[in-house]
Amino acid sequence: MIVWIGRNTSTEMALKALAPCGVGAFLDIDGLAVYRDLVRQKIIGFQKAGIFPYPSWYSTVRVDTNRIVLKSMPSVQAMHLPMPYEVKYIINLLEAHGFKGYVYIVGGYVRDTIIGNATYDIDISIYGDFQHFVYILETHHNLQKFPLGVKLALNEYKFDFTFSRYDYYPSPGKMPVVVPASVSADLERRDFTIGAISYLIYPYEGLIDAFRGLNDLEHSILRYIRLYAPYEDPSRVLRGLRYSEKMGLSFDEYTRWHSMEALKSQTTFIVSRRYFRELENLVDTVGIKRFLEIDSQWNVLKNLTGKMYDTILRYINYIDSYELLKMVLMLVYDKQEISAGYSVLGITRKERKIFEKCKETDEFVECLKREGI
Repeated sequence: MIVWIGRNTSTEMALKALAPCGVGAFLDIDGLAVYRDLVRQKIIGFQKAGIFPYPSWYSTVRVDTNRIVLKSMPSVQAMHLPMPYEVKYIINLLEAHGFKGYVYIVGGYVRDTIIGNATYDIDISIYGDFQHFVYILETHHNLQKFPLGVKLALNEYKFDFTFSRYDYYPSPGKMPVVVPASVSADLERRDFTIGAISYLIYPYEGLIDAFRGLNDLEHSILRYIRLYAPYEDPSRVLRGLRYSEKMGLSFDEYTRWHSMEALKSQTTFIVSRRYFRELENLVDTVGIKRFLEIDSQWNVLKNLTGKMYDTILRYINYIDSYELLKMVLMLVYDKQEISAGYSVLGITRKERKIFEKCKETDEFVECLKREGI
C-alpha cells in the first residue's frame, strides 16, 4: 500500500489520513518511500517512543486527501475455533440479510479460547456498513447503544459490537481521537500482540494473527505491537502488569524498558479516568498487597505523583484496600488543587463527604477507616 503525501493541509489531517493504513503502508513524499510509523511517531511528538531515525521533514508533512490509497486485509490462517451457539446465531442473521463486509472477534475471547479459559464477554469488530449491521440486529433484538457501537446480551454471553477503527492520542493519557479504518489498522491500534489475535467469523472463518501473538502466547511473552504505545497511553503499562500477573507472562526486553520510560516521562499528575480504571483493575486482579509489591519494583505511584510522592509514602503502610488507595491519591489531587480528582478516581458522593471530613486530620487513613472506607 502507498499513501501519497502533499504539503498543503494540517498535521491533524495527516494523522487522520495515516490512521486507516495498515502497518505495511508506505508514504510517498516527493518520490521518497518512507515507512508510515516513522512519520506517525514524529508527528505525535514522542521523542522517546522508538529506536528508529526520524525524518527531518516531519514538521512540514501535509496530506493531499484526494490521493490516498486505503485498505489492506491481513492474511487469514486456516484454523477452526469452537464457537458458541450465540455466535453462530449472529452469523446466520447476517447471511439471511446478505450483509456485505467482514466480521471478526477481537481481544480476550480469542486468546482465552485458545488457551482453554472460559469467558463470556465477546468483542466483535465490523469492517463494512456498520449501520446496516446494526439495523440487522435491531430487527430482532433491543440493543444498548454506546459511543462506539452497540451491546447485546444473548443468554450468558455479552457482546460488544464496534466498527473497525483506528485511534491516535493528542497527548499522553488523553482520550483518543477515533476514525474508521481497515481491518489491519484496527488490529494495529491494540496494545499487545496477544490482544491482536483475532478470529474472522464472517463471511468465512479463519484466524488473523498479524503480529505473531500466538507465538508470544506460546512462549509466555508480553510484547507491544508498537514501542510508542505506552507513551500514547500510560494506562497500557498497568494493563500489561495485570496480564503479566494473571497469565504468567513476562515482558520482553523492549516492552519492559519502554513501559518504565513511559511511566518516568510523566511530568504531571495524570487526569484520566482511563488510567485509574486500569489501576483499579490491576488491584482487583492481584490484591492490594501484591500491588504494593509490584509498585516497589515499577514505581507506579512515585512516577504518577512526582514531587507529591511523600504524601503517598506517609500512608503507604496503612493502605489495605483500593478504596483507601484512591482516597490517598485524592489527597494528592486536593493538595495540587486539581478538582477533577473526584471524577477520574470514581469517588462517590458519600466517599467525597468522608474525604472532606478527614483530609485535615493528623490521622487521615485512621479517620477514613472509622468513617467506613
